[in-house]
Amino acid sequence: MGPLNPPPTDLEWRRAWRRVRRAGRTPGLDRCSLAWFEERLEAQLANLHCAFADRAYRPRPYRLLEIGGRKRRTIAIATVRDRLVQRMALERLQPLVDPRLHPASCAYRPGRGVTAAIERLRGFRRARFVLRADVRNCFPSLPWRTVRRNLDRFGVPPDLRDLVQALILRCGVRNGVVERIPGLPVGAPLSPLLANVALDDLDRQLGNRFAGYVRYADDLLIGLASCGEALEAEAALDAALRRGGLQRSPEKTRVAALEPGLVWLGARLDSLRPVPSIAPAKRAKAPLGRGFVV
Repeated sequence: MGPLNPPPTDLEWRRAWRRVRRAGRTPGLDRCSLAWFEERLEAQLANLHCAFADRAYRPRPYRLLEIGGRKRRTIAIATVRDRLVQRMALERLQPLVDPRLHPASCAYRPGRGVTAAIERLRGFRRARFVLRADVRNCFPSLPWRTVRRNLDRFGVPPDLRDLVQALILRCGVRNGVVERIPGLPVGAPLSPLLANVALDDLDRQLGNRFAGYVRYADDLLIGLASCGEALEAEAALDAALRRGGLQRSPEKTRVAALEPGLVWLGARLDSLRPVPSIAPAKRAKAPLGRGFVV
């Protein structure tokens, strides 16, 4: 792996460490806990300084775990050391990438989130209906070639891009068996931002069509001036997804009237005026634990 220019500073490592401490505590493949790492933090940071200076840093495979109840999914747990490197890389990558992302993308972005998504939905002035759809098996389906092409389009330096590639394109180990991880590893600190990078093509193809468009992670709404536009919107969405090697989830696709009572992201449209309280909506399907009334 080539050198990272400029080399990570002590301030960057310590800022990244604070982010790692606030995140998940499950050990990676080496079984080193956060507590163990923190007890040896100064030595670990010195080792990372030397590894990057000598171009000797190599990330380890992910530890693969299955979680969930009826609907199981696999998450990839990096070692604490690799999580620290991912957080450092994320701190450098975010300010380069975020300003270039389409404004319809609202998840995993500083200063945005559910509130920004709802505000954009409120801007669907001509829409009387919405097509709600979901990108099937999103993170594992996003090809690295799309991420890499868009990182280059956004002007990300090759040394940072290559470090991100080395961190993401790792195998995983489940019960002692080595497995290939398709797409972006679920659970990796870099994956949410890189998902937005990969889906930027979709956002740009649909962002100026129909009567509105907003995407929160893999969940999206397309504004429709009439119910008759639904088939055209579905066809346009499917075509845009196919260009990226993706698919829509037919079972999660539906058309709804854009009127009071619509529930999205845990928010219920009681009116077109935002009020700072939580609606008694069904929140089980919401990507976040908080809700808003609009």
